[in-house]
Amino acid sequence: MKFFVSAMMLLSGLALAQEKPAGPPQKELVPKVIPVKYADVNAVARALVGFGNIRAEPSARYLIVQGSPEMVAALEEAVKRLDIAPKPGLDVELTLYLIAASSQDTPVNPGEEPPKDLESTIKQLRGVFSYKNYRLVETLITRAQNEREIQMSGMLPKLGLGGSYNFSTRVFVTDSTPRSLRLQNLKLQLQERNSGASSGITTDLDAKEGQKVVVGKSSLTGSVEAVFLIVVPKVVE
Repeated sequence: MKFFVSAMMLLSGLALAQEKPAGPPQKELVPKVIPVKYADVNAVARALVGFGNIRAEPSARYLIVQGSPEMVAALEEAVKRLDIAPKPGLDVELTLYLIAASSQDTPVNPGEEPPKDLESTIKQLRGVFSYKNYRLVETLITRAQNEREIQMSGMLPKLGLGGSYNFSTRVFVTDSTPRSLRLQNLKLQLQERNSGASSGITTDLDAKEGQKVVVGKSSLTGSVEAVFLIVVPKVVE
């Protein structure tokens, strides 16, 4: 979260560097390669979009910028302030629940009942959607360092006639009380094995620690079920 706050604070300074004085001709544009050690290269580029010519090179972990000498110097300083090493010893644990909802009034198989902890969440879903039953497709637990990217994938034998998933996000922990977390560029991709049909969820998300958040739902073509993604973030020190 500090990344986003710092970005907003820096924009005003960059705007001043971008202002073009009237009268004398503009100075020649100069290029500069700026390394990015810790932060997401694409995220840094997005935060600075509109201020000079910026191209992200995530595989090489640097930005290529072009602008006036003053703008390039301002961009270099901005990148230094955004490129912060993650806090040591602070991990984030995500519990992901994939819940299938069906409009068919069929009994839920043993072992597929949603966890007791989700009773209130499922009740809220019933109040909003007209699905008749809800069942647990999978529970996934993953952990990563603060401000690091999380990636995982695997099989989902209970998804339709069998399927798979790919999940990724980058998590930022705030210093607020109570603590909250930002899940940046969260992506869930589902694919059914037999038909090859796929669908997904892509979003940014803010959540309090321990909060059960319904991120969204995804529906595979030809399936009678929709799949809800529920996320519960937790900080582990």
